[in-house]
Amino acid sequence: MTDGESQADFTPLKYYSTAFKVARWIRRARMILVRLFFLFIVIVIASFLLNIRSLSYSVSYHSSGGSISLDGIVFLLVFVPLIFFVLRMQLMDMIWRAFAAKNNYKIINQGNFAATAVEKVPSFKAKAISFSSGVITGAYRNLEFAFFTRQYKEGGLLRWRERQMDTVLTIFMPGNLPHIIINARDNERARRSNLSASFPDDHRFNFEGVYGDKYDVHTNPSSRITTLQLFTPDVLTVLYEKLPQADIEIKGNKLWVVQRYGILNDTLARNLFEAGSQLYEELYKQMRSARLIERPTADATSR
Repeated sequence: MTDGESQADFTPLKYYSTAFKVARWIRRARMILVRLFFLFIVIVIASFLLNIRSLSYSVSYHSSGGSISLDGIVFLLVFVPLIFFVLRMQLMDMIWRAFAAKNNYKIINQGNFAATAVEKVPSFKAKAISFSSGVITGAYRNLEFAFFTRQYKEGGLLRWRERQMDTVLTIFMPGNLPHIIINARDNERARRSNLSASFPDDHRFNFEGVYGDKYDVHTNPSSRITTLQLFTPDVLTVLYEKLPQADIEIKGNKLWVVQRYGILNDTLARNLFEAGSQLYEELYKQMRSARLIERPTADATSR
């Protein structure tokens, strides 16, 4: 495969983020209306308890020949968002399939409402996944990859649960590597770690150099030297300058690049694939230097 043949056309993904963002704004509007509806109910109950008889308790409001009934409220708050949800899922699926078909990539798993094992990154939070795209596999330049998005709800006690998206690129490495987790600090909100797994204190350390304080690193103490051999200042420069908000996990022959809060479009996909390719090249050099993979023989290089 030549370099030209291994490029990708990302234009089909241009409107992937639009469908997601429109649906999210519809959900926000719905949540505001739900809160106003419950506030109205509270006012009615409070007025009744205070015996304020001047307030009308009519279920329907009529003016200028129109009406807003309880059925209308239910339709507005339940069925309209549900209709948009289904349409959004269909549109995103069509865009996803078009991207795969355009580049002769393969979809090995159709998206569903519960992430499969393929769509889980071992140590990063994925507890509340409600939908995941199909997994696209293929080759890009020197990468053998798997590519997918995952959606989930994130929120707190004092704010509604907002739908978020991560975009994940899985890169298949040429050898088995120890379990290494690199948690980027730039994508954390309220300084809360994205890790769902917990690690002993002696598994955590930080890189040195210009970008050392940008990441929390977790690995077994016996793998610390290997981790430092792999993630040299040159590798960290590529990682931070290209993907400053990406978390990284390595285990065996897989490297996961998790673009947290990355709503997929053509630009994000292109940046992720190009940065992933550069990251792979730098790591491959370090793996050869550290003798983590065998150097190619003369016979192999002449083929």
